[in-house]
Amino acid sequence: MKITRVEAFQIETPRYYGKISGHSIVKIYVENGLVGLGEASDSRAANLSSLTKRYNQLLVGCDTIRIVEINEMLRQENFGSTISNAHLVSAIDLALYDLNGKAQGVPACMLLGGWKGACTIFNVACVASGPIYVRRLFALAEAAGLECLIGTDQESTLGTSAQVPVGVSMPNLNLPCDPMGPVLYTTSPAKKRIHAEGSYLYPPEGPGLGIELDEDKMKQMTIVSA
Repeated sequence: MKITRVEAFQIETPRYYGKISGHSIVKIYVENGLVGLGEASDSRAANLSSLTKRYNQLLVGCDTIRIVEINEMLRQENFGSTISNAHLVSAIDLALYDLNGKAQGVPACMLLGGWKGACTIFNVACVASGPIYVRRLFALAEAAGLECLIGTDQESTLGTSAQVPVGVSMPNLNLPCDPMGPVLYTTSPAKKRIHAEGSYLYPPEGPGLGIELDEDKMKQMTIVSA
């Protein structure tokens, strides 16, 4: 699948205790009509139009199945944004996993080599250049005999939907973690939030990241788009 267009939205999600977090949501469009969703969590783009223009310059025409190649290419880029380069790489990485999962009709955790139930507790964050790079960190940790956890609680529902598949696909994830952003926010850009029960988060059902944006909510939460 070839990328035809990248679109970005800056949204705001207030928390129950008053803090307002910003997230940059990206949509990657491809030839067959599928749309991949990604997120630069807890980030604000001062000039979203310039960032979106650069995304399009770099990505239009790329084959979405070449996730590692695209990740490596983007990690060499200095976007010069108020959002960190790692966060910007992560947003695209998430969207590519979402796209490829949707194309194959499987959850993102299957693309990452994992099965549901592979672990029960999960903190290395996907904002560190996305699942591609995070998997390398887990491999290094495993080789060194180090324990792992997954986390931060800043992600919205979309960002957390990428954290969970990474969690269920990493065998050396064995410490309590805190990817609980969707529980803390008063609203969500998604039609359905991540299912949390007791001390567990559950992978969303459906292909890709398993998240569908609620366009009405997106309109209410978006402060700029490009």
